[in-house]
Amino acid sequence: MEEQSTEPWIGEVCHSSDGLVIESLNKNRPAGRVVHVGRAEVPPAGSIVLMTGGKKPRVKRVIAPTDGARADVYRLAARFGLDPLFPRELRSEVADLQAAPGIDAPELEDLENLPFVTIDNEESRDLDQALYIERAGSGFKVFYALADASHFIRASSKLFLEALRRGSSYYLPGLTLPMLPEPLSEGLISLIEGRRRRSLVFVMTLDRDGACDGTRIAQARIRSRRKLSYPQVQKFWDESTRSDFGDESFGASLLLLREVGHLRLADARRRHVVDYNRVELDIRTGFDGGFEIRTRDRLEVERCNEQISLLCNTEGAKLLADGRGLEHVQPVFRVHPAPTAEALEGFERLTAALVRRHGVRSSEWSWNREEEALDAFVSRLGGLDRPRLAAAVERQAIVMNRRSFYEIEPGPHHGIGAPVYARFSSPMREIVGIFTHKEALELLADPSPARPSARDLELRDLVVEAGNRSKGLQRTLEKEIVQAVLDGLFKVELEQPLEHRPLRAGTVLGLKPHLAYVRLDAPPVEIKIHFKDLESTTGKRWQVDPYRVQATAPESDDLPALLVGAAISLRVAGHDRKRRRWIFEPR
Repeated sequence: MEEQSTEPWIGEVCHSSDGLVIESLNKNRPAGRVVHVGRAEVPPAGSIVLMTGGKKPRVKRVIAPTDGARADVYRLAARFGLDPLFPRELRSEVADLQAAPGIDAPELEDLENLPFVTIDNEESRDLDQALYIERAGSGFKVFYALADASHFIRASSKLFLEALRRGSSYYLPGLTLPMLPEPLSEGLISLIEGRRRRSLVFVMTLDRDGACDGTRIAQARIRSRRKLSYPQVQKFWDESTRSDFGDESFGASLLLLREVGHLRLADARRRHVVDYNRVELDIRTGFDGGFEIRTRDRLEVERCNEQISLLCNTEGAKLLADGRGLEHVQPVFRVHPAPTAEALEGFERLTAALVRRHGVRSSEWSWNREEEALDAFVSRLGGLDRPRLAAAVERQAIVMNRRSFYEIEPGPHHGIGAPVYARFSSPMREIVGIFTHKEALELLADPSPARPSARDLELRDLVVEAGNRSKGLQRTLEKEIVQAVLDGLFKVELEQPLEHRPLRAGTVLGLKPHLAYVRLDAPPVEIKIHFKDLESTTGKRWQVDPYRVQATAPESDDLPALLVGAAISLRVAGHDRKRRRWIFEPR
């Protein structure tokens, strides 16, 4: 078979003998065949390889060895149609932008004198945001610079159409699938340390309590002084000497970030925003070829930095909402409905029932929605002496929330307590960010141009669809990665005799009529225990109520009940390949 395309592509080695057969991992790119002289040049079957294009494609390099976690990640991306490579036809547009980036455009406000810094994960290269904060009388002035992606990714361009197709960037263990080509997302548009960059700058004036009383948006030219990581800034805050950045031009700004961040957090508490005790999973591809899974608590600096981002998105949304009466403005909002009255009533009943089942104090563990705000109840759970019960109650509070979504009509965002919200802060990682920037700039440039064309309205609808689709896909990918971690872990255990398989402790987080949700202590991930599987592994029937599952007679005393908020020990008993689920036996 001859590959006619000249583009590089990624494939999997499916057969090797005298030659090599490569199956493309992307359905939009055909498979190819490569013949090597000498067996030493043939990668093992199952390897993921980068191929050169042309009539005689060849293996350029192996990018993931066979049967490893990294290869599994590439296969997962391919299963959902995600391609790490970009079409060659985009190269000319990228080159044109690199040749004329518009850094010295006369309409740009010159803010290069301000000591902006970026604060992100250590490995991040697509730097969307930079900030600088200074005192302004008894209050503060916050300069929040966002990469000016909409200037480069015009709605009429092939780059925009490719970004629309992808919807967003996706981050998998050992593999980033950017929405924009790397020469842009990690180069020309990224707010790289020391480089002059175009930016959309939110200049927000805050009073002494951190409330925003004025915002203006400017297209500007900035230069970030330093690429900082969250741990670096946290260390600077925590050390009494503050020697790392104390003498730098941005040191004072970093200290003000902490001050402003806590003021904004206090304001969120006044607005009854629920602050859940979330522990983040950090899953990576390990040196041994498998997955490594760790947990980490969010740093103080992450929470404070997030507050500035949320404020920016809220202020930008207000601008768009105010301009909705103008026909040419086509805004997109992020709407998050509050929990339904039925959900709140059910949660109230759940806490009362768990008080009875666990024999704990009603004054501490039950919630009365007429007497106490939900945020206050969730906040005090962390101070109680039953961590498993607290984890289960908080988990039930989380699951009664509804999902947020992109919408053309403004609406409240319950999760952050804002009357209106839009996504300005990720313009290189979300197609909605590019479009939102475009609409804001059009509004600021001319408040009353001609009516929008049918194409404008169609494009907005496509952006909304792509934004919602990509959010759903990201959730699916995260679940698939956790499933891959569990598959690798339990596969090894299933090969051992039953009596030698390890017992794993966990917490029963919740029940449905047909299954239980359990969070393991190690690794700290959620699994599902299906009650039909319990019947097949134990040979007994199980009685289910909303808060407890118990094996029924005869001879059921040796089997533990599954009570919401209680500990459970279990081990792997089997695997249902057809349903892609593991079967567990409680002990």
